[in-house]
Amino acid sequence: MKLIDLIYEYLECVKYSLKQISLIDYRQNINCYIRYEIGQEEIECLDNEKLNVFILSKYRGYSASGTLAYNTLNTTKSIINKSLKYGYEKGYNPQNIRITVNFKKDSISKVESLTNKEALSVENYILSKKKFYSYGVILSMYTGLRIGELLALKWQDVDLKNKIMSVTATACDIALENKMYHLEDTPKSESSLREVPLTNEIIELLYEMKKYQNNNSKYVIARPSGKRIFIRAYQESFERLLKRLKIRHYGFHSLRHTFATRCYKLGMDIKTLSELLGHSSPAITLKIYVHTDLDTKRNALNQITKKIRQKSA
Repeated sequence: MKLIDLIYEYLECVKYSLKQISLIDYRQNINCYIRYEIGQEEIECLDNEKLNVFILSKYRGYSASGTLAYNTLNTTKSIINKSLKYGYEKGYNPQNIRITVNFKKDSISKVESLTNKEALSVENYILSKKKFYSYGVILSMYTGLRIGELLALKWQDVDLKNKIMSVTATACDIALENKMYHLEDTPKSESSLREVPLTNEIIELLYEMKKYQNNNSKYVIARPSGKRIFIRAYQESFERLLKRLKIRHYGFHSLRHTFATRCYKLGMDIKTLSELLGHSSPAITLKIYVHTDLDTKRNALNQITKKIRQKSA
């Protein structure tokens, strides 16, 4: 039996326990990185050394030809190891072999937040031009929604009367056989399922959007035709908006960071902020999103120095 056949059998066995998005992500990974290489090996001809050589050839931190980052590499490793364990328990492969090497995790890239001036410029432009397609930019900036959550948000998730938004789904775009597919599923963690209270300003914004759409779409953020929007298309529209306003490049995720940083600076307690963002713990919020700027640090140190000198006098 070839390794690829074993992997497909294993995947068929566990597919009902996986989220749809995860299942498609696994299939993509298999087709891109496993199927045409080590996937063609007979499992009785494999051993730990061959498996390790294969995975190291894909690791960009080890091999000059390696291109895979930490998360993709670990997914590839996990699929192969779980399939081989399944095959050993079924009696297909005579030895309990597996990939044994571990990898250094990629450093977390810093996500920057827009300055107050930049954020205000973006907001004012969208509102003054009545760019309803871009209203999702403001919505993310004031609620901290991830782009997948934003583009999966439906009107049935928004209680305009009670001013509450329920985050119950996330969107994901998958490329298969040269065609893009838009998928929706529940968020990856239970903590991401949450209710977000809405301010009067955001409620007014949503009423405008609903009036503009004229019941033409079930999605809060949609094309003028009412159809859903692909994630990359919305990211590109945000990038074009920044260029038009002569603002340096920011990823769409910076809007979520902007929300978190603003809330923290204005005194919101970290537990409340963590729940609004859908994090499993406040520690994650502090580590990833909340960074005090240099001026804030300088002012804090000046205050400490001032107090020390007052006590010493």
